[in-house]
Amino acid sequence: MQSIDGMINVMLGDSTIHTTTLFVEPKWIVRVTRQGKPDRRDRRATFLVTEGVPNCDAQKFIKQAQRAGEPFPIKKLQYRFYPVLKKAA
Repeated sequence: MQSIDGMINVMLGDSTIHTTTLFVEPKWIVRVTRQGKPDRRDRRATFLVTEGVPNCDAQKFIKQAQRAGEPFPIKKLQYRFYPVLKKAA
């Protein structure tokens, strides 16, 4: 199973990831969120670690995973990325 350190290291390696979620049980998740948008000049990063009952979006994902027969804990981390801004033409 992934650890919180591993989740943070993944987010430090890829600056496009905003949130990483680990589904431990159907009623228990661990989420690491980057505070603030990363910048190439930044020398430090702040992360918020949340664990507890899943929110509405996570509950929908859990239902889909259970229908697909995915066993818990789900081994793959789920990522949410920063939105990509469209360039003005």
